Amino acid sequence: MKRTLLLACAGLALLLSACGPPPPACPPGLLPCFGICTDPGSDPLNCGACGLACLPGQSCIAGQCGPVLGDVTMYWRFVGAQGQAYGDASQVDPGCAAAGVDEVQIRFQGPVQRDEVVTCVQVNGVPGVVVLGLPVGTYVVTTEGLRGGLPVYAEQRTMTLPVAGVVDVVPSALHGDLNVFYDFPAGVTCAGGGLTEIAFELYNLGSAPPFLEYSSVANVFVPCRAPPDNGFIAPSIPPGAYRLRYLSALQGAAAANQVCGVELSQGAGTQSVSYLLPPATATCP
Repeated sequence: MKRTLLLACAGLALLLSACGPPPPACPPGLLPCFGICTDPGSDPLNCGACGLACLPGQSCIAGQCGPVLGDVTMYWRFVGAQGQAYGDASQVDPGCAAAGVDEVQIRFQGPVQRDEVVTCVQVNGVPGVVVLGLPVGTYVVTTEGLRGGLPVYAEQRTMTLPVAGVVDVVPSALHGDLNVFYDFPAGVTCAGGGLTEIAFELYNLGSAPPFLEYSSVANVFVPCRAPPDNGFIAPSIPPGAYRLRYLSALQGAAAANQVCGVELSQGAGTQSVSYLLPPATATCP
């Protein structure tokens, strides 16, 4: 009996030695797998439990296998309707104020679809945005500069994300030409009235304060002409609501005939408006 007990004990010792040392004592949150402590929430070889390995190209997130994720850092600047640059590529000046953009919307369409809408300049004064946790893949990325919630600049590109470094996007102005025509009361002509120039200021009402979109001072000289050449084109005007602060026929430096405070809307295509210019009675506010 004693010999049998000794043999049994020896057999048990051999069995224990064959199984190796006892598993390590792991800190809370870690799991002993194959002699090491690992985090089953993030270990792609032991995802959720020991021995559950993720497929190549997948990562382990919260104990579940899924696409590899990465972050994307994006900066922006803008190009105006006449090719003027707003902002630079230094990641310091995004050109928001000069372009009249208050928000930027970025849409990712690819392995996932996601929309990010951020203020053009962040609260801390730093431009740009870091988009977190995008699955690796090919995306169509649409970036829009918004003014009062309406897109006035846009860029679209196809790219593989995430990428090392930063992505510098350059949305260009959405546009439609605005044809502005003028006429005078009966008996008044450019030559007969000594009217030499047409002056105007066109403000975009989509930002606060309203943004000066196009003017005779900053953009173009418009001589006073008889029909059918009695007009001018404000090219590449972004869609939105506008106010023509004044449209004046000048006699020397003074307004002889004019209209004030005319509101109009501009779509994405070309449109035409026409105004009769009565005698000027006061300065336009």
